[in-house]
This record gives sequence, C-alpha cells and structure tokens, in this order.
Amino acid sequence: MAKDEGAGSRTRPTGAHRLAGSAGEGSGTAAWQEVSATGVELRFEDFLTFKLGRLHSLVQREVTSRYLEPSGLTHPEWRLLARLSGYASLEMRELTRINLMDKAAISRAVDSLIEKGFVDRHIDPTHAKRRIIAVTTAGRRVLRKVFPAAQKEQATLLRLLSAGERQVLDTVLVRLTDTLLQSAAASCEEAGLEAGGRESAPTSRAAGKAGSAPAGPPRAAAAKASKKPVRSG
Repeated sequence: MAKDEGAGSRTRPTGAHRLAGSAGEGSGTAAWQEVSATGVELRFEDFLTFKLGRLHSLVQREVTSRYLEPSGLTHPEWRLLARLSGYASLEMRELTRINLMDKAAISRAVDSLIEKGFVDRHIDPTHAKRRIIAVTTAGRRVLRKVFPAAQKEQATLLRLLSAGERQVLDTVLVRLTDTLLQSAAASCEEAGLEAGGRESAPTSRAAGKAGSAPAGPPRAAAAKASKKPVRSG
C-alpha cells in the first residue's frame, strides 16, 4: 500500500526522519517465520525485547528528546505528567499501576515534578495512608506548550509507515500488551495480591475524588498490571 501523500516530503534530517534512513541491526525477520516452542533458532538480535528496547532507545534519543529538552522535563516526568493530565487526580498506587513503571522510579519522578511545581501531593482525607497526586496549573501550562510539538513529532514518526502498516502495528502492540496484562493479572490473583504486591482488599475504591473520571479510560484488559515493570532486553 502506498505511503501517505507527503510522508517523505519534509527535508529536515533530524528527529523521526533520521530513524527512517538508519539501517536496522538484525532487521531481517526470517527467524520469526517459524518459531519453535524452545526458541532455539533465535539469536539475541531476534528477541522481541531486543528489537522493542532498541527502538524505544532510538525514539527517546531522536524524537522525544527534541520536544522535552526545551521544557526541562525528563522522560519519566513527561510520561507521568501527560498520563496524569487525563485525570482530576490519582492515588499514588493507581498512578503506578497505569504507567507500568517501577515504584521507586514513579516516586522519584513525582518528587521531582513537585519540586518543579507541576504536580502536588496531598493526603486522602478518607484514608491517611493514601497519597493523592494532581497536576497543578503550572503543570497544565507546560503541557500545553509541549504537547503540540509532541504531536507533530509523533505524527512524523507514524507517517514513516503506510496507513495499513500503522494499523497492523497498532493491532500487534495492543494484542501483546493485553495478553501480558491478562497474564500478570492472573498471576496476581493466584498469589492473592493486587498489582503492586499488596494483599487484596475486600473492596476497592476508585482513584481520585468523585467526578474525577479520566478523559480517556484505560482499556478494560488493562484493569490490572504486573507487579513488576516490563523491561526490555
């Protein structure tokens, strides 16, 4: 299928466009045509984790950094701030769950965002041990500056693929993500734990305050996440 009209018309040899011209190490997919149960035919370069991790590193370096550097946000801070902006507020544990990040990394990013004045943290008045996180006015202001640039760079990256390729990629990523989340949820249930390693409570409480439903609710299949973050490599 032909690529989108104008997909190759831009001349700036930076950001997403640099990725288009780089030769991919281990780019052949012959090893994926027939994969045995033992995976004995796979080289390290054929591992899905290797390919995804390598792509993730390239995108952060060549694309994401371009629109984050002017704002002074780090990648973890951006990830939390952008995700949190879809909610009126979130309980700390829920923020960890939906981001699939390590608790310590989440805590460091939240502390840094608080120092920068982009989020605030307060005690849940109904539960003294719960910490509620919310984006501040300053945080929403910086998001309004960064997000248009992020949209442009991400669109440029996606337009390196045809519409059909984008659809296939999205379908595959959703399928892999949902399958792993379901497996993680099943493991947590077997262990009698919630995502995050705590004992399951008889009842659950919605994150945030009443009326603080997210602008875009997470997928149903992502109702629970792994106790541990997904790592590449």
